[in-house]
Amino acid sequence: MIKFFRKIRQKMLTENKIGKYILYAIGEILLIVIGLFIAIQLNNLNEKETIYKKQIKHLRIIKAEMINNLNSISEFKNLSFEIMDAERKVISYIDLGIASEDEMSEQLRVITFNELNLPLESGALNEVISSGGLKDIENDSIRNFLASWEGKKTSLWSQEKQLAEVRDVIIELYNNKGSIRILNDKRRQERLNIDAPKKTLSNLPLLKLRRFENAIAHHLMLTYYLGNTIYQELEDEINKLIELIDKELSKSEK
Repeated sequence: MIKFFRKIRQKMLTENKIGKYILYAIGEILLIVIGLFIAIQLNNLNEKETIYKKQIKHLRIIKAEMINNLNSISEFKNLSFEIMDAERKVISYIDLGIASEDEMSEQLRVITFNELNLPLESGALNEVISSGGLKDIENDSIRNFLASWEGKKTSLWSQEKQLAEVRDVIIELYNNKGSIRILNDKRRQERLNIDAPKKTLSNLPLLKLRRFENAIAHHLMLTYYLGNTIYQELEDEINKLIELIDKELSKSEK
C-alpha cells in the first residue's frame, strides 16, 4: 500500500502536476490522521473494557464477602438480644431480692460466657484496595463506602472493647464474691470431669452488691447500643451497598 502511494506521488512530480500533488499529499496526511485517531479510539475502548471487567470482578467478590458479613451481623445481633434478656432478668432478681441459684447461674452464663466480638471479613476488599482496584469502581457511593470500611470496623471494635471491659468487671466480681464453679451445670461438670461442689457455694450474694448492679446495668446499656444501633446501622449500610452493587452488575448483563 505504501509503495502504491509512493508511485502515485512520483508520477505526479514527473508530470509536473504540483497542484494535484499538494492536494494528494494533504489527503494522504488526513488519512494518516484519521487512521491514528481510529487506532487511539479503539485502544481507549479496549482499555475501558478491561477496566470495566475488572470492576465487575471486584464488585462480585466484594458482594460475596459482604453477604457473609451480613450473616455474622445477624448472628451477633441475636446474641446481643439474648444477653440483654439475661441482664434484664438479673436486674429483676436484684429488684425482687430473690432468685434461685440455677436461675442466677443460667443468666450469668449467658452474660459472661458470650463475647460480642463481630468477625467482619475484609480479605477480598483489602486485596482490591492493595492492588489499586478501588479506582476502577465508577460508582462514587460504592467507592466511598469501601474506602471507609476500615474506619467502620475500628469504630465497631472500639464499642465492643468497652463492652468487654464491663464484662470483665462482672467476671471479676463473681471471681471475688461468688463462684465460677457453680456456674457449671451438670452437663458442663460431666464434660470437665468434675463433681458438683460439696460445700455451699452461691452467686446470690452478688445481688446485694451495688457494684454488681451497676456493672450489669452498664453492660445492658452498652449491649443495647451495640445490638440496636451499631450492628443495625452497619447492617443497613451493607444492605444499601449490596443494592448499589446489584445495580452495577445488572448493567453488565444487558
